[in-house]
Amino acid sequence: LCRLAEYEDAVLLFEEALTTLRDELDDPWALGQALVYYSWTLIDQGFHREARSYLQEAMQIGSGLHQEAILIESAVQLGRVALAHKDLGLASTCARHTLEFVERQGTRGIEHPVMAYLTSYRILEANQKFEHAQLVLQQAQRYVAAQASQIEDPLLQESYLTNVWENREIQELIAE
Repeated sequence: LCRLAEYEDAVLLFEEALTTLRDELDDPWALGQALVYYSWTLIDQGFHREARSYLQEAMQIGSGLHQEAILIESAVQLGRVALAHKDLGLASTCARHTLEFVERQGTRGIEHPVMAYLTSYRILEANQKFEHAQLVLQQAQRYVAAQASQIEDPLLQESYLTNVWENREIQELIAE
């Protein structure tokens, strides 16, 4: 729902899910993922302080579980928060960790690799590291193209490229 900008419903469902995960289920991985997605929703609404506290909790869970993917997903979202507050030092640290993970392990385990690339690109641009930013943008374009090439139906492929906002933004940035 948050990806469809239906934030009010998404917030209610996330709050319910977090309560259930904390009180009734013993699934720290699911809790960590839910915290990351809830944070993403809060960030999209401009609630950065609240998002940051949930991201810190997700990072503690990811660290305790040795789940680097949860840490990277959290770092991507924390990078968005830091960038919004012009904390370029923290944003750079988030981008560095994200890009090092991708260099070491590829995008395996990251649920939204294009968001990871796009956030890292924006952080590098904000830090005036234009050459590195362009390399990350090209990497993102290759990823999107590779994913799109696996979709046989031309209409679905076009939808993937144009209706998923991160993919569309990568294409627009490349075209500039």
